[in-house]
Amino acid sequence: MASMAARILLPVLVMLSACAVATGLYERVCEPRSTESPTASMATSGEGTNLELTTEQASPATTEGTLEERLIFFGNEAKPRILPVHATDVPVTKEGSRDDVGEVFDLFSSDAQPRKASNDTPKDTPKQIPVDPSKRAARWLIMMRNAAYGWADTPNAILALQLANDTWFNKQDLSSQLSVKQMHIELLSKIARRGFHLKDVPTGELSHYVLALTATCQNPRNFYGHNLLEAIDRALFHFPTAEFNNFYQFSQGVLAICGAGAPVKPRLIKDLAKGQQSDGGYPFGVDATAMAILALSCVEKQRIHRHDKDEIRHVFSQAVNFIRTQQRPDGSFGNQHNTGLAVQALIAANLEPATWRCPEALATLTRTQHQDGSFGQFFQTTVQVLPALAGKTYADVNRIMCEMAPIMDEDEESFLMTEYDLYDPDEEPNHYVSNMTVMYTVHSDFHPNVTASIEITVPSNTSFLDIMDIAAERDERFRYEAPDTKWGHYVSTIGDLREDHDEKRYWTIMLDPDISIDEGIDHFIPDDGDHVIFRYRKYD
Repeated sequence: MASMAARILLPVLVMLSACAVATGLYERVCEPRSTESPTASMATSGEGTNLELTTEQASPATTEGTLEERLIFFGNEAKPRILPVHATDVPVTKEGSRDDVGEVFDLFSSDAQPRKASNDTPKDTPKQIPVDPSKRAARWLIMMRNAAYGWADTPNAILALQLANDTWFNKQDLSSQLSVKQMHIELLSKIARRGFHLKDVPTGELSHYVLALTATCQNPRNFYGHNLLEAIDRALFHFPTAEFNNFYQFSQGVLAICGAGAPVKPRLIKDLAKGQQSDGGYPFGVDATAMAILALSCVEKQRIHRHDKDEIRHVFSQAVNFIRTQQRPDGSFGNQHNTGLAVQALIAANLEPATWRCPEALATLTRTQHQDGSFGQFFQTTVQVLPALAGKTYADVNRIMCEMAPIMDEDEESFLMTEYDLYDPDEEPNHYVSNMTVMYTVHSDFHPNVTASIEITVPSNTSFLDIMDIAAERDERFRYEAPDTKWGHYVSTIGDLREDHDEKRYWTIMLDPDISIDEGIDHFIPDDGDHVIFRYRKYD
């Protein structure tokens, strides 16, 4: 009897499981999202981003549940979990027991592989039951973890795993905590090797770390005393430079700031608009354009800064149209790496699946997935594809993830992002922040018409470099150039006036008309009510 049950039920189970996996993959990737925040809508609907379906979440019409709903893959190791089986699902033996069903489920071992066929098992038993592609990729990624619980690119691995399953990092799982701690060690090591100057850490790398820190509910504005968002914002302000000059990295920086809940300055959106080519794409094609879409989709949802929504929508729609034109007959957008990021971008664009042939793109990706769960056994490709297969994107990294699944205890609240991190200088002061107001003037001894003043209100302890950035954002007369030297930023140009070595003219910073300031703009922190003057003068 047991052998007969295995012969009958196992092929049915495999077929139903395959159908359920394919249907679930299509629904979470191709179906348009609601107009709410993607993560918020999941919270209200009762769905979990770990893609796990329990009997309580099943459709009311199937109160007993179905077999495919009970064979689910979940958690860090993608092991099968069998939910309780109801009497109506299986035949009963003459003795009234249901041991034959237990024998069928016992065919599956803890590593999601069927047992080898025995004398009582049909020879045509499938060699492997279908497994959700995102779970297989996550399992491979975890297997690639090294002895220190890190990876070749630890922040990207953590980001992909947390997006695919937003409960991956939790207080009960020691291995995920060790991986996050390893990420801390790696970033601190990078900062230390560069003399503890964040400005010397490549902006692209820093953006990876910020996204991963935010996804695991940690504050990138206070990473062991380092403000990572400030460093990225400063690099974006001076874009392009010799080391930081492509829009993939630029968009990634914008996305990191936006995902952390900090305001994205309108000037950065204008820079994205200026860099867009006539066909809607960016230099380096699909990858750079997809990252721009992800950044813009995050910024468009921000309510903490006054952006030109029409400009965002125009740049966004042009970029989306470009990506759509790059889709090939087989559904791909180039190689697996390109396709994974393009699928993320089009998920974020919230298009109808027919407009970009989503099923074909998914079929191409899943067809090229290796038996071990990887994509070409390439680490970077797998971490790029994994969020897309889970129906998630890099633009889904935000504070809502932390509100849904808090990681820290209440007494560790200071490590979480708070309203302080959403500070907007245009808003009224709040009890989280003590503010100061500084008057900033530029004046030329040689050009009577070159005099301008602006009043800036910022949080206390803000460096004058940040005040200059805000002033330049609001008034072009305060735009400046300041090469970054080993002594800090050196102001060479303000407005249209550049230092002139032949004429011995240069810019000097003063407090009120007569007091010279010995500190550089990186380290000078004015007090409330100060009047800071940049004076264009002649030295002897």
